[in-house]
Amino acid sequence: MAAKDTTEHSVLLKVSDPDADAWNQLAARFKDFNLLQTWEWGEMKVRTAPWTVERLHFIHDGRPVGIAQVLLRQLPLLGGMAWVNRGPLWDLGEGHAFVPEIFTELHRRYSVERGLYLRLAPTLPDEQLPAVLRGNGAFSRVAAIGHQGGRLDLTRPVDTLRAGLRQNWRRFLVKAERLGTEVRACHGEAAFGRFLAAYGTILDHSTYRKSTTPTVLEEYQRQLGPDRKMIVFEASAEGRPVSWVVIATYGRTGEYLAAASLPEGRRLNCGQLLTWAAMMHLKERGFEVLDMGGFDPQDEASGVSHFKRGTNAVPYRLCTEIDAHTSTLRRILIRRAIQLGRVPVKLPLPRISLRGRSAARLGATLLALSA
Repeated sequence: MAAKDTTEHSVLLKVSDPDADAWNQLAARFKDFNLLQTWEWGEMKVRTAPWTVERLHFIHDGRPVGIAQVLLRQLPLLGGMAWVNRGPLWDLGEGHAFVPEIFTELHRRYSVERGLYLRLAPTLPDEQLPAVLRGNGAFSRVAAIGHQGGRLDLTRPVDTLRAGLRQNWRRFLVKAERLGTEVRACHGEAAFGRFLAAYGTILDHSTYRKSTTPTVLEEYQRQLGPDRKMIVFEASAEGRPVSWVVIATYGRTGEYLAAASLPEGRRLNCGQLLTWAAMMHLKERGFEVLDMGGFDPQDEASGVSHFKRGTNAVPYRLCTEIDAHTSTLRRILIRRAIQLGRVPVKLPLPRISLRGRSAARLGATLLALSA
Protein backbone atom coordinates (compact mmCIF):
# COMPACT_ATOMS: atom_id res chain seq x y z
CA MET A 1 0.00 0.00 0.00
CA ALA A 2 1.18 3.49 -0.78
CA ALA A 3 -0.20 6.86 0.19
CA LYS A 4 0.12 10.42 -0.99
CA ASP A 5 -1.04 13.06 1.49
CA THR A 6 0.11 16.26 -0.16
CA THR A 7 -3.17 16.90 -1.98
CA GLU A 8 -6.56 17.94 -0.74
CA HIS A 9 -8.17 14.61 -1.56
CA SER A 10 -5.34 12.34 -0.40
CA VAL A 11 -5.91 9.28 -2.61
CA LEU A 12 -4.38 6.02 -1.41
CA LEU A 13 -3.07 3.46 -3.89
CA LYS A 14 -3.48 -0.22 -3.01
CA VAL A 15 -2.32 -3.24 -4.99
CA SER A 16 -5.08 -5.85 -5.06
CA ASP A 17 -5.15 -9.56 -5.88
CA PRO A 18 -8.86 -10.21 -6.52
CA ASP A 19 -10.57 -13.10 -8.22
CA ALA A 20 -12.57 -12.55 -11.39
CA ASP A 21 -15.93 -12.00 -9.69
CA ALA A 22 -14.59 -9.55 -7.09
CA TRP A 23 -12.75 -7.45 -9.68
CA ASN A 24 -15.55 -7.39 -12.25
CA GLN A 25 -18.20 -6.57 -9.67
CA LEU A 26 -16.14 -3.61 -8.45
CA ALA A 27 -15.33 -2.51 -12.01
CA ALA A 28 -19.02 -2.63 -12.99
CA ARG A 29 -19.70 0.20 -10.51
CA PHE A 30 -17.79 2.57 -12.78
CA LYS A 31 -19.61 4.05 -15.75
CA ASP A 32 -16.48 3.76 -17.90
CA PHE A 33 -16.13 0.00 -17.30
CA ASN A 34 -15.02 -1.65 -20.53
CA LEU A 35 -13.87 -4.95 -21.99
CA LEU A 36 -10.13 -4.27 -21.69
CA GLN A 37 -10.42 -3.66 -17.95
CA THR A 38 -12.18 -6.96 -17.22
CA TRP A 39 -10.27 -9.51 -15.14
CA GLU A 40 -10.48 -12.11 -17.93
CA TRP A 41 -8.97 -9.79 -20.54
CA GLY A 42 -5.99 -9.18 -18.27
CA GLU A 43 -5.52 -12.91 -17.71
CA MET A 44 -5.75 -13.53 -21.46
CA LYS A 45 -2.93 -11.02 -22.07
CA VAL A 46 -0.73 -12.76 -19.51
CA ARG A 47 -1.23 -16.12 -21.25
CA THR A 48 -0.82 -14.99 -24.86
CA ALA A 49 2.15 -12.59 -24.57
CA PRO A 50 4.96 -11.89 -22.06
CA TRP A 51 2.88 -9.54 -19.91
CA THR A 52 2.27 -9.62 -16.18
CA VAL A 53 -0.67 -7.85 -14.57
CA GLU A 54 -1.24 -5.68 -11.52
CA ARG A 55 -4.67 -4.56 -10.36
CA LEU A 56 -4.84 -1.33 -8.40
CA HIS A 57 -7.42 0.34 -6.19
CA PHE A 58 -7.40 4.09 -5.55
CA ILE A 59 -9.04 4.79 -2.18
CA HIS A 60 -10.43 7.97 -0.65
CA ASP A 61 -12.13 7.99 2.75
CA GLY A 62 -12.21 4.19 2.74
CA ARG A 63 -13.99 3.80 -0.60
CA PRO A 64 -12.63 3.10 -4.10
CA VAL A 65 -12.70 6.17 -6.36
CA GLY A 66 -10.76 4.52 -9.18
CA ILE A 67 -9.24 1.22 -10.27
CA ALA A 68 -6.75 0.20 -12.93
CA GLN A 69 -5.67 -3.06 -14.53
CA VAL A 70 -2.03 -2.47 -15.47
CA LEU A 71 -0.07 -4.66 -17.89
CA LEU A 72 3.69 -4.87 -17.38
CA ARG A 73 6.46 -6.22 -19.59
CA GLN A 74 10.17 -6.02 -20.19
CA LEU A 75 11.23 -4.46 -23.49
CA PRO A 76 14.52 -5.80 -24.86
CA LEU A 77 17.09 -3.01 -25.04
CA LEU A 78 14.53 -0.45 -23.85
CA GLY A 79 13.80 -1.30 -20.21
CA GLY A 80 10.22 -1.93 -19.14
CA MET A 81 6.70 -0.72 -19.79
CA ALA A 82 3.47 -0.28 -17.82
CA TRP A 83 0.36 -0.11 -20.03
CA VAL A 84 -3.15 0.89 -18.92
CA ASN A 85 -5.46 0.38 -21.89
CA ARG A 86 -8.82 2.13 -21.64
CA GLY A 87 -8.17 2.92 -18.03
CA PRO A 88 -7.92 3.77 -15.25
CA LEU A 89 -11.61 3.54 -14.43
CA TRP A 90 -12.78 6.54 -12.44
CA ASP A 91 -16.31 7.53 -13.52
CA LEU A 92 -18.69 7.14 -10.59
CA GLY A 93 -20.82 10.04 -11.80
CA GLU A 94 -19.00 12.44 -9.48
CA GLY A 95 -16.92 14.41 -11.99
CA HIS A 96 -13.15 14.30 -12.48
CA ALA A 97 -12.02 15.38 -9.02
CA PHE A 98 -9.84 12.35 -8.34
CA VAL A 99 -8.45 11.76 -11.85
CA PRO A 100 -5.36 14.01 -11.52
CA GLU A 101 -4.33 12.27 -8.30
CA ILE A 102 -4.90 8.85 -9.84
CA PHE A 103 -2.63 9.78 -12.76
CA THR A 104 -0.02 11.12 -10.31
CA GLU A 105 -0.06 7.90 -8.30
CA LEU A 106 0.39 5.81 -11.44
CA HIS A 107 3.34 7.97 -12.48
CA ARG A 108 4.92 7.70 -9.04
CA ARG A 109 4.55 3.92 -8.82
CA TYR A 110 5.74 3.00 -12.30
CA SER A 111 7.93 5.80 -13.70
CA VAL A 112 9.51 7.29 -10.57
CA GLU A 113 9.88 4.27 -8.30
CA ARG A 114 10.44 1.55 -10.91
CA GLY A 115 11.87 3.44 -13.89
CA LEU A 116 9.26 2.10 -16.32
CA TYR A 117 7.80 3.75 -19.37
CA LEU A 118 4.15 4.45 -18.50
CA ARG A 119 1.43 4.66 -21.15
CA LEU A 120 -2.25 5.35 -20.55
CA ALA A 121 -5.24 5.27 -22.87
CA PRO A 122 -7.74 7.02 -20.57
CA THR A 123 -11.51 6.76 -20.85
CA LEU A 124 -11.86 10.55 -20.85
CA PRO A 125 -13.30 12.41 -23.84
CA ASP A 126 -10.57 14.32 -25.67
CA GLU A 127 -11.85 17.76 -24.73
CA GLN A 128 -11.64 16.95 -20.99
CA LEU A 129 -8.02 15.79 -20.95
CA PRO A 130 -6.28 19.23 -20.85
CA ALA A 131 -8.05 20.21 -17.61
CA VAL A 132 -7.13 16.90 -15.98
CA LEU A 133 -3.46 17.19 -16.97
CA ARG A 134 -3.13 20.87 -16.05
CA GLY A 135 -0.31 21.25 -13.56
CA ASN A 136 0.96 17.69 -14.09
CA GLY A 137 4.05 18.05 -16.28
CA ALA A 138 4.97 14.36 -16.03
CA PHE A 139 2.56 13.36 -18.80
CA SER A 140 2.60 14.23 -22.48
CA ARG A 141 0.11 13.56 -25.22
CA VAL A 142 1.12 10.92 -27.75
CA ALA A 143 0.34 11.22 -31.46
CA ALA A 144 -2.05 8.27 -31.26
CA ILE A 145 -5.77 8.74 -31.87
CA GLY A 146 -7.87 7.50 -28.98
CA HIS A 147 -10.23 4.56 -29.26
CA GLN A 148 -13.40 5.42 -31.17
CA GLY A 149 -16.58 3.60 -31.93
CA GLY A 150 -20.33 3.81 -31.39
CA ARG A 151 -22.92 2.62 -28.87
CA LEU A 152 -26.56 1.62 -29.24
CA ASP A 153 -29.06 2.24 -26.44
CA LEU A 154 -30.90 -1.09 -26.06
CA THR A 155 -33.36 0.30 -23.51
CA ARG A 156 -35.33 1.91 -26.36
CA PRO A 157 -38.44 0.13 -27.68
CA VAL A 158 -37.85 -2.39 -30.48
CA ASP A 159 -39.73 -0.26 -33.00
CA THR A 160 -37.51 2.72 -32.16
CA LEU A 161 -34.35 0.65 -32.52
CA ARG A 162 -35.54 -0.65 -35.88
CA ALA A 163 -36.53 2.78 -37.15
CA GLY A 164 -33.16 4.14 -36.06
CA LEU A 165 -31.23 1.93 -38.48
CA ARG A 166 -30.02 3.69 -41.60
CA GLN A 167 -32.23 3.16 -44.61
CA ASN A 168 -29.87 1.00 -46.69
CA TRP A 169 -28.84 -1.06 -43.68
CA ARG A 170 -32.51 -1.70 -42.81
CA ARG A 171 -33.27 -2.58 -46.42
CA PHE A 172 -30.54 -5.25 -46.44
CA LEU A 173 -31.88 -6.56 -43.13
CA VAL A 174 -35.41 -6.90 -44.54
CA LYS A 175 -34.06 -8.69 -47.59
CA ALA A 176 -32.10 -11.13 -45.38
CA GLU A 177 -35.15 -11.82 -43.23
CA ARG A 178 -37.26 -12.66 -46.30
CA LEU A 179 -34.71 -15.25 -47.40
CA GLY A 180 -35.45 -17.22 -44.25
CA THR A 181 -31.83 -17.77 -43.20
CA GLU A 182 -31.65 -19.61 -39.87
CA VAL A 183 -30.00 -17.69 -37.01
CA ARG A 184 -29.04 -19.16 -33.65
CA ALA A 185 -27.56 -17.64 -30.49
CA CYS A 186 -24.99 -20.22 -29.39
CA HIS A 187 -23.25 -20.51 -26.03
CA GLY A 188 -21.44 -23.77 -26.69
CA GLU A 189 -17.93 -24.51 -27.88
CA ALA A 190 -18.96 -26.14 -31.17
CA ALA A 191 -20.22 -22.92 -32.76
CA PHE A 192 -17.28 -20.99 -31.34
CA GLY A 193 -14.92 -23.50 -32.92
CA ARG A 194 -16.63 -23.12 -36.31
CA PHE A 195 -16.32 -19.36 -36.03
CA LEU A 196 -12.60 -19.55 -35.13
CA ALA A 197 -11.87 -21.77 -38.13
CA ALA A 198 -13.57 -19.36 -40.55
CA TYR A 199 -12.13 -16.28 -38.85
CA GLY A 200 -8.59 -17.66 -38.92
CA THR A 201 -8.83 -18.48 -42.62
CA ILE A 202 -10.07 -14.98 -43.41
CA LEU A 203 -7.25 -13.35 -41.43
CA ASP A 204 -4.64 -15.55 -43.11
CA HIS A 205 -5.65 -14.08 -46.46
CA SER A 206 -6.06 -10.51 -45.22
CA THR A 207 -3.54 -7.75 -45.88
CA TYR A 208 -4.28 -6.21 -42.45
CA ARG A 209 -3.29 -7.27 -38.97
CA LYS A 210 -5.87 -7.46 -36.21
CA SER A 211 -5.13 -7.45 -32.49
CA THR A 212 -8.13 -9.74 -31.88
CA THR A 213 -6.45 -12.82 -33.33
CA PRO A 214 -7.94 -16.33 -33.06
CA THR A 215 -5.43 -17.03 -30.27
CA VAL A 216 -6.59 -13.97 -28.33
CA LEU A 217 -10.27 -14.84 -28.73
CA GLU A 218 -9.76 -18.50 -27.85
CA GLU A 219 -7.83 -17.69 -24.67
CA TYR A 220 -10.27 -14.98 -23.62
CA GLN A 221 -13.14 -17.46 -24.03
CA ARG A 222 -11.20 -19.98 -21.94
CA GLN A 223 -10.84 -17.48 -19.10
CA LEU A 224 -14.56 -16.70 -18.98
CA GLY A 225 -16.75 -18.56 -16.51
CA PRO A 226 -19.67 -20.71 -17.76
CA ASP A 227 -22.17 -17.85 -17.36
CA ARG A 228 -19.88 -15.31 -19.07
CA LYS A 229 -18.94 -17.11 -22.28
CA MET A 230 -19.06 -15.00 -25.41
CA ILE A 231 -22.23 -15.40 -27.45
CA VAL A 232 -21.81 -16.67 -30.99
CA PHE A 233 -24.58 -15.70 -33.40
CA GLU A 234 -24.47 -18.16 -36.28
CA ALA A 235 -26.35 -18.01 -39.58
CA SER A 236 -26.92 -21.16 -41.64
CA ALA A 237 -28.04 -21.57 -45.23
CA GLU A 238 -29.48 -24.97 -46.16
CA GLY A 239 -28.11 -26.38 -42.92
CA ARG A 240 -24.55 -25.10 -43.50
CA PRO A 241 -23.08 -22.36 -41.24
CA VAL A 242 -22.04 -19.40 -43.38
CA SER A 243 -21.65 -16.37 -41.09
CA TRP A 244 -20.89 -15.49 -37.47
CA VAL A 245 -20.91 -12.52 -35.11
CA VAL A 246 -19.29 -12.80 -31.66
CA ILE A 247 -20.48 -10.68 -28.74
CA ALA A 248 -18.66 -10.28 -25.42
CA THR A 249 -20.59 -9.15 -22.35
CA TYR A 250 -19.60 -7.29 -19.18
CA GLY A 251 -21.74 -5.39 -16.72
CA ARG A 252 -24.86 -4.28 -18.60
CA THR A 253 -23.00 -3.99 -21.91
CA GLY A 254 -22.54 -6.27 -24.89
CA GLU A 255 -19.68 -5.58 -27.29
CA TYR A 256 -19.40 -6.54 -30.95
CA LEU A 257 -16.00 -8.19 -30.82
CA ALA A 258 -15.47 -10.10 -34.07
CA ALA A 259 -17.25 -11.40 -37.17
CA ALA A 260 -16.59 -13.79 -40.03
CA SER A 261 -18.58 -14.51 -43.16
CA LEU A 262 -18.18 -16.94 -46.02
CA PRO A 263 -19.04 -15.71 -49.55
CA GLU A 264 -22.51 -17.25 -49.23
CA GLY A 265 -23.05 -15.40 -45.95
CA ARG A 266 -22.15 -12.08 -47.53
CA ARG A 267 -24.50 -12.76 -50.45
CA LEU A 268 -27.34 -13.38 -47.99
CA ASN A 269 -26.64 -10.14 -46.04
CA CYS A 270 -26.01 -12.18 -42.90
CA GLY A 271 -24.06 -9.36 -41.27
CA GLN A 272 -27.21 -7.27 -40.85
CA LEU A 273 -29.29 -10.29 -39.86
CA LEU A 274 -26.85 -11.44 -37.15
CA THR A 275 -26.28 -7.96 -35.74
CA TRP A 276 -30.01 -7.35 -35.41
CA ALA A 277 -30.41 -10.76 -33.77
CA ALA A 278 -27.65 -9.81 -31.32
CA MET A 279 -29.42 -6.55 -30.49
CA MET A 280 -32.70 -8.35 -29.80
CA HIS A 281 -31.07 -11.15 -27.79
CA LEU A 282 -29.15 -8.74 -25.56
CA LYS A 283 -32.19 -6.56 -25.05
CA GLU A 284 -34.29 -9.57 -24.00
CA ARG A 285 -31.61 -10.53 -21.48
CA GLY A 286 -31.65 -7.06 -19.90
CA PHE A 287 -28.48 -5.60 -21.36
CA GLU A 288 -28.66 -1.84 -21.81
CA VAL A 289 -25.93 -1.07 -24.35
CA LEU A 290 -24.43 -2.66 -27.45
CA ASP A 291 -20.98 -1.25 -28.15
CA MET A 292 -20.30 -1.80 -31.84
CA GLY A 293 -16.57 -2.10 -31.21
CA GLY A 294 -13.83 -0.03 -32.70
CA PHE A 295 -14.52 1.88 -35.91
CA ASP A 296 -14.12 5.38 -37.28
CA PRO A 297 -17.56 6.96 -37.75
CA GLN A 298 -16.02 9.40 -40.26
CA ASP A 299 -14.26 6.75 -42.38
CA GLU A 300 -16.06 6.51 -45.71
CA ALA A 301 -13.59 4.04 -47.27
CA SER A 302 -13.56 1.18 -44.77
CA GLY A 303 -16.17 -1.52 -45.31
CA VAL A 304 -16.21 -2.29 -41.57
CA SER A 305 -16.84 1.34 -40.65
CA HIS A 306 -19.52 1.62 -43.34
CA PHE A 307 -21.30 -1.46 -41.99
CA LYS A 308 -21.18 -0.43 -38.33
CA ARG A 309 -22.16 3.14 -39.13
CA GLY A 310 -25.35 1.74 -40.67
CA THR A 311 -26.65 0.82 -37.21
CA ASN A 312 -26.70 4.55 -36.33
CA ALA A 313 -24.77 3.83 -33.16
CA VAL A 314 -24.01 7.03 -31.27
CA PRO A 315 -20.33 7.79 -32.00
CA TYR A 316 -17.77 8.37 -29.27
CA ARG A 317 -14.04 8.99 -29.19
CA LEU A 318 -11.72 8.74 -26.23
CA CYS A 319 -8.80 11.07 -25.70
CA THR A 320 -5.36 10.64 -27.21
CA GLU A 321 -2.99 8.40 -25.32
CA ILE A 322 -0.59 9.93 -22.81
CA ASP A 323 2.76 8.74 -21.49
CA ALA A 324 5.45 9.44 -18.91
CA HIS A 325 9.06 8.38 -18.36
CA THR A 326 12.02 9.62 -16.36
CA SER A 327 14.25 9.18 -19.45
CA THR A 328 13.48 11.40 -22.44
CA LEU A 329 15.54 9.25 -24.81
CA ARG A 330 13.88 5.98 -23.85
CA ARG A 331 10.50 7.65 -24.01
CA ILE A 332 11.19 8.61 -27.65
CA LEU A 333 12.52 5.16 -28.56
CA ILE A 334 9.62 3.29 -26.99
CA ARG A 335 7.10 5.60 -28.63
CA ARG A 336 8.67 4.77 -31.97
CA ALA A 337 8.68 1.04 -31.24
CA ILE A 338 4.96 1.14 -30.40
CA GLN A 339 4.22 3.14 -33.53
CA LEU A 340 6.01 0.58 -35.70
CA GLY A 341 4.30 -2.32 -33.96
CA ARG A 342 0.87 -0.84 -34.64
CA VAL A 343 1.21 -0.52 -38.41
CA PRO A 344 -2.07 -2.19 -39.51
CA VAL A 345 -0.83 -3.50 -42.86
CA LYS A 346 1.13 -6.75 -42.85
CA LEU A 347 4.61 -5.60 -43.78
CA PRO A 348 8.08 -7.07 -43.25
CA LEU A 349 9.84 -5.59 -40.24
CA PRO A 350 12.07 -2.65 -41.16
CA ARG A 351 15.78 -3.28 -41.44
CA ILE A 352 17.46 -2.64 -38.10
CA SER A 353 21.15 -1.93 -37.75
CA LEU A 354 21.59 -4.62 -35.08
CA ARG A 355 22.83 -8.15 -35.38
CA GLY A 356 21.89 -11.59 -34.16
CA ARG A 357 19.93 -11.99 -30.96
CA SER A 358 19.51 -8.24 -30.31
CA ALA A 359 17.75 -7.68 -33.64
CA ALA A 360 15.54 -10.73 -33.13
CA ARG A 361 14.54 -9.57 -29.65
CA LEU A 362 13.75 -6.05 -30.82
CA GLY A 363 11.73 -7.42 -33.74
CA ALA A 364 9.68 -9.56 -31.37
CA THR A 365 9.11 -6.51 -29.19
CA LEU A 366 7.73 -4.48 -32.11
CA LEU A 367 5.26 -7.23 -32.99
CA ALA A 368 4.15 -7.69 -29.38
CA LEU A 369 3.51 -3.96 -28.93
CA SER A 370 0.93 -3.94 -31.71
CA ALA A 371 -1.84 -4.86 -29.24
